[in-house]
Formats: sequence, C-alpha cells, structure tokens
Amino acid sequence: MFDLNPANFRIEDLERVMHQADELMKRLGESNDEMAEMVGEGESKDGLLRATVDSGGRLKSIDINPRAMRLDSTALAEGLTEAIQAAQDDAVNRSEGMVTELLAAYGLPTDPDTGDVSDQISTVTEAAQRRFRQNHDELNEVRRNIP
Repeated sequence: MFDLNPANFRIEDLERVMHQADELMKRLGESNDEMAEMVGEGESKDGLLRATVDSGGRLKSIDINPRAMRLDSTALAEGLTEAIQAAQDDAVNRSEGMVTELLAAYGLPTDPDTGDVSDQISTVTEAAQRRFRQNHDELNEVRRNIP
C-alpha cells in the first residue's frame, strides 16, 4: 500500500500515500471499537476454573466448577491466578492478531524494524527535498522568462 519510490518521487505519490494513511487511520478507529468489545478467555490447568476478561485485561467473570470447591485455598488461588492470566494472555493475543491482520491488509510490515523505517523515512524526505528544490528552480526559470 505505502509504496513510495524515492528515486522517482513525485508530489502525486505523496498525495496518494496521505490518502492511504487517512484510510488506514479510519480503519484503525473502526478496529478500536471492535477491540473494545473483544474478550479474552482462559482456564486453570485442571480445567476447573475459567475466567473472562475485557480487552483491557479487567476481569469480567469467573466460572468455578463445583469440583473446585474440594481444593484447598492455596490450590484454588493458584487455579484462579492461572485462569485469569490465561484470559489476559488470550486478550493480548487477540488484540495483537487484529492489529497484525490490519497492518498486513494494508501491506505494512507487521513487525517493523524501526531502524529500517527511519532510514526509509530519511530517504523519502531527502528525495522530496530534492524534488521541491528542482521544482522551485524550474519555477524561478519560468518567472525569469516571463516578459
């Protein structure tokens, strides 16, 4: 999607990329709403305790199998902790999955190398500056030739 070629940079390219960025931001806003409604679910290793959390990791519900009432307090506490942590991990994984899917749909790297991105931005910026200087020089030349 965001495919600028610094060697052949044109103003139209920048306008296209800006339009694509606007579309992506709109879709990110929609995804935010979807993520707000998402839940994570998890259970203890023995399967006796289940937890559900919201997208922010806050506990929504706990389901306790009646057999879990035979556990001592330490085992019950450990099982609840396992279930809640598993639900929180599930919520994080689902959120990351949604973001990765969205980035991939727009042709963006899902695990960008920030150094590489910075280098690409510098290259595009330098190309844009060269092109602007060239346009400026051409406009000055045209002005000089106007009677």
